[in-house]
Amino acid sequence: MVNGIANLVLRFKRREKLSELVKKSKKNSPSFKTLLIIIPEEVKLDEQLLFDFALKNKILLENITVVVVSKKEIEMPELKIKNRFNFSRTKIGLWGSIPNEWQPLFNKPYDLLLNFFNQSSVFIELVSASFNAQYRMGFSTVDSRLNDILFTLETSDNHQFLSECSIYVNALIKTKK
Repeated sequence: MVNGIANLVLRFKRREKLSELVKKSKKNSPSFKTLLIIIPEEVKLDEQLLFDFALKNKILLENITVVVVSKKEIEMPELKIKNRFNFSRTKIGLWGSIPNEWQPLFNKPYDLLLNFFNQSSVFIELVSASFNAQYRMGFSTVDSRLNDILFTLETSDNHQFLSECSIYVNALIKTKK
């Protein structure tokens, strides 16, 4: 019963955030300087692919943030990317209250957000929708309001996903100049 109420509240909050996303206008920016990646714990992402993506798109490593979303708290692996966080479903209160330590990340503006998940989940979609990102890219199998650019790919093909994202990042940069 308690989980049912909590899920209902999360669905409501997700719907509100998605409505806000749809209304948000895009500003022109000649480059992408900050990158946020949201990834579920079960998806394994090769850190070197992220470095290559960042280098190719002129994003500094210190401007990359990785958020791993999980059902329970997990210990984050040692990575070269220092801005990495675990957002656990167990930290969300019964009425959908978000921990205070997450607020600075939600308030920080990001130029590009990569939603690295292809299965719909109320929690991960709420987390993604809560971030302040100018452009969003992700998979077509989740709520389309989460992403500005959608890809029909397998999440297991990390290289292909990041290659496609690079193509669109370059296209956006060229159209903004």
